[in-house]
Amino acid sequence: MRGVSVVLTVLGLFGRSKKKSPPVKTEQGAFIRCPACRTELHSTISRCPYCSAFLEVTCSNCDRTTNRSLSNCPYCGNSLREQG
Repeated sequence: MRGVSVVLTVLGLFGRSKKKSPPVKTEQGAFIRCPACRTELHSTISRCPYCSAFLEVTCSNCDRTTNRSLSNCPYCGNSLREQG
């Protein structure tokens, strides 16, 4: 059985190489500012790690959660600006 694990390791199936993380996007929409403390954060974070403010808002029309930096809900098109 030891010979099988050596062959699998040589083939790379059980290697211990580190997996590379995907590249970070540096597009305009990849980062947002926290509305409370103005710290720049990645747009996928739902709560600010510095001040605990919520970075997502729930649409009053379709009741789905989306990014606070958007002006309109991507699901129904309702305006998100008047919501807090």
